[in-house]
Amino acid sequence: MTVLPETSSDVGGSDQARVGDYTPIFRAVKVGPDRRGIRLEKIYWNVLKELSVAEGRTLGDIVHQSEAEFREGANITSVLRVLCLQWLRAQLDAAQSQLGVHVIDSLVQVSPVPTFALTEDKRILYSNQPFLLFIQSKFPRVSAGTMGPGLRLSLEVQIQELVRTLKENGNRPISTGFILAVEDQRVRGRLNAVIAPSKAQTIILGYVSSS
Repeated sequence: MTVLPETSSDVGGSDQARVGDYTPIFRAVKVGPDRRGIRLEKIYWNVLKELSVAEGRTLGDIVHQSEAEFREGANITSVLRVLCLQWLRAQLDAAQSQLGVHVIDSLVQVSPVPTFALTEDKRILYSNQPFLLFIQSKFPRVSAGTMGPGLRLSLEVQIQELVRTLKENGNRPISTGFILAVEDQRVRGRLNAVIAPSKAQTIILGYVSSS
């Protein structure tokens, strides 16, 4: 077992390279006026250090809050391990969500046909240049290069039903009708819909096939 003071950055110099992530390390952590002896594997100490820097908290603050959130007598080492995993999972989810947003935008922009990304509340999240030109050709009063604040979109089927069907059929494209409206003018057409690769929220990609 390796014993480290609280102020140490785990292990210094060449010793650090010889200590594997699985190696138990003992640290005396100052929690308020007291000091707590805690033994955790090196990888958890590293994660706790990253967490404390990211959130601007000391290790003592993290231990104190962890103890306060769990019942008396809870194993603090188990609590800290779970905390590390929860924090890493949150970082992974955030990274995947951000990556998903860029992927969805790219899928929309590279499409040669009018394409848009639609949220479940029928908000157009992204659209490509062919879609903007399509809008302008159908609604000359809409400003060039924009979709206009008065543009409304509705689908032939309820979007929740569309999402359910796409999930059930393995996300094979579904053709459905749509209506675009600006003030009293309406345009009907058809599009092919699929669910975009996103974990943060359900987003539909609509590829306009006819109008």
